[in-house]
Amino acid sequence: MTINGTKATTSDGLAIWDEQAISIHADSDSEVLLFDLPPV
Repeated sequence: MTINGTKATTSDGLAIWDEQAISIHADSDSEVLLFDLPPV
């Protein structure tokens, strides 16, 4: 799976900020958990 050009594999976590859009591309069946959290 690639998220905004960054390769991610099983159990990886990514933090994304200051993006206008998020691009997700999966080469096989995948599941993604997306959390929109307020800034701390």
